[in-house]
Amino acid sequence: MNNSILPLPIEVVAPDLNLIEILTNSFDQFKILAITDKPEAIDTTLDLPMPGVLFRTSGSTGNPKLIYFSYQNLFQAAQRTIDFYHLTKHDHIIGALPLNHVGGLMSFVRSHLLGSKFVWAEPSRIQELLPNLEGNMISLVPAQLARVLETPHALARAQKLKLIIIGGESPAQSLIKKALSQNLKISVSYGASETGGQICAHSPGSPLNLHSSGFPMGNIRISPLENSTMISGPGLANAIIQDSKVTPLFEEVILQDRIVFDELKGMSILGRNDRLFKSAGHFIDPDQLVLKIKEEMKLDEAYIYPIPHEKWGHVICLLYKGPSKLKEKDKNVLKKKLHRYELPSHFVELPDFGNSIKRSKKQIEEILHLYGLL
Repeated sequence: MNNSILPLPIEVVAPDLNLIEILTNSFDQFKILAITDKPEAIDTTLDLPMPGVLFRTSGSTGNPKLIYFSYQNLFQAAQRTIDFYHLTKHDHIIGALPLNHVGGLMSFVRSHLLGSKFVWAEPSRIQELLPNLEGNMISLVPAQLARVLETPHALARAQKLKLIIIGGESPAQSLIKKALSQNLKISVSYGASETGGQICAHSPGSPLNLHSSGFPMGNIRISPLENSTMISGPGLANAIIQDSKVTPLFEEVILQDRIVFDELKGMSILGRNDRLFKSAGHFIDPDQLVLKIKEEMKLDEAYIYPIPHEKWGHVICLLYKGPSKLKEKDKNVLKKKLHRYELPSHFVELPDFGNSIKRSKKQIEEILHLYGLL
């Protein structure tokens, strides 16, 4: 990928409010903009061929990497969302996701391409701020949606929005049911950092939002492989960088998600092959198990963490946040609903999010260390 005449300068910027102005100006400049809250993680000696954006992702397995998009590919990724929802310059976007993550970055790029207003909001306070914000569309992760549904003034404002994109992780069906029952124009979607966000989605408010993550957008092609999925089409990342090694991508990305496609309901995520673990001689898919537990216990958040065990290979730890602390009677309900090898051995109630909207693997492990489980 080293085909530029001279290395482009790399400007490292923090994801603060000044970034909106920096981003606006950067589209006309011949440089690479690296957006990160960890400037030490950026290799400024990289030689990339076109002006664009670098952002850092820990990856779902906690293995950090940089994702590189040329501005052309960012605009193509933004355009497929604009076309799918028939957006116009009158559709002002509320930015409620961190700007150094793909969801937040693409919210801004869509508004820039539309020539519409971009209204920034602190992600962790969206339920407080939403009632007083201009704009008619927003992107949220499930935890933010849950907070909005629980806050009357925020819910009343959300009911006036024409589009609420839900992404970041698979939402619990109970959460989607509640949102639809409140007449929210939600659109469950699927995407990844490498795809520039959304590549599948449902129409806002459609009952199909209950059943899958949507249908392919634009010219995106999704091909299930044995234990992974190939995504093909325009608007994908130009390269992935790990340990200073640049791996070019040519309109093709392989994701570790295992999917199934129904022509009537759309695409569903079965889980990730790289997250499977063995417990008591059985393979456990944490993504599927956590959805079962979330639905049964009506939890706002749930995570499965495999803790190494000498005898069983791994034992299961459930980290959760819900309306109340799980009691013995709740655990007995799980015993009736799950296989013995799926039952958690440890239950850890999660603290409040603080300033974040989605917990990282590192944060989960820090909590487990506090409890002496790691």
